[in-house]
Amino acid sequence: MSEIGIALCVDMPAALTNESTTEQKEFFAKRDIVNQMCLHAIKRTISKHLLSGLQTTETTKELYEAIGERYQKSNKYEARNLMSELTRMKYDSV
Repeated sequence: MSEIGIALCVDMPAALTNESTTEQKEFFAKRDIVNQMCLHAIKRTISKHLLSGLQTTETTKELYEAIGERYQKSNKYEARNLMSELTRMKYDSV
């Protein structure tokens, strides 16, 4: 699993053509395998109900971005609710 960085940091290479070198073909195949393994591992470890609201993604990088965006919105919502609750509280001088 030392090649996970390929799935997270390196963008998907352009589609292969007849002129693609052997090195490009090997990298493309390796990148695809690592990406599929990472996607599968992530989807198995995250609860089904959390994945159900996310768009279908083809790359690990897209999935991480979608998860991050979803929880960033969730955190903002929670902060807004806590601030609202705080402002509605009454001071009770005891």
